[in-house]
Amino acid sequence: MELANYYCGVLLPYSQKTEFYSVTDLSLKKGDYVVINSSLGLEMARVSTDLIRAREEMESLPSILRKADAQDLAINDQYLELNKKAQECFIEEVKKLALPMQLLYSTYTLDGDKCLFAFVSDGRVDFRDLLKALASELHCRIELRQIMPRDRAKISGGVGICGLPLCCSNFLARFDGIGVFRLKNQMLSLNTQKFSGPCGKLKCCLLFEDDLYIEEKKKYPPVGSIVRDGQKEYQVDSYNILSRTITLKNDDESRTISLNELSKMNRH
Repeated sequence: MELANYYCGVLLPYSQKTEFYSVTDLSLKKGDYVVINSSLGLEMARVSTDLIRAREEMESLPSILRKADAQDLAINDQYLELNKKAQECFIEEVKKLALPMQLLYSTYTLDGDKCLFAFVSDGRVDFRDLLKALASELHCRIELRQIMPRDRAKISGGVGICGLPLCCSNFLARFDGIGVFRLKNQMLSLNTQKFSGPCGKLKCCLLFEDDLYIEEKKKYPPVGSIVRDGQKEYQVDSYNILSRTITLKNDDESRTISLNELSKMNRH
């Protein structure tokens, strides 16, 4: 039988986001621990999906290095213990230096060469003194990474107002620009708090239907334009893309018509 190319999803212990890696060991199954070479370095991860046969047109993925053996698991346990002490050290040094930083998570690479501290802060932080103190105390390379609000939600996970897992922690790979103009385009209230997610930023799902609104709005007359029905003249007051209706007003009356009815009227 011809050997096919496969890939699977893996989860790092500090993330809710599935990352995909190619597989050469077809004995791997969901729940197995594996060693990967991530952007941080050598890390332990857990297989979170079944093996999936790759399509030829798929972009190349990084490879899982190996299934974790007893030695890998033992070393990982050692660094999990060291990581607890590293977190205590971080919190203590931050207090000493009075830095406006909150630790989100920390992790050692599997070879112990580096320790990453991910933190959140409302603004930019000068952490040079903190970096020196941590390197001196922990005797390894230190990486400090500031996590933005949307990335924090991606890592922490949670449930949206829709009752489903947050899109950012479930499937979104990147964050496109989500500004107030999206609310205007979809004719929503400009109350940003009402349309913000757990991260405090505008919800990512505002992007999902935005292209549809852009195309559909081309079929409607601008608000304020004039239409004539027989001898009567009306001004376009508003329209609803979901119900495909337009509200017309003049000094005597207000009426709601369908988009099909509008096509029979004279527009100015």
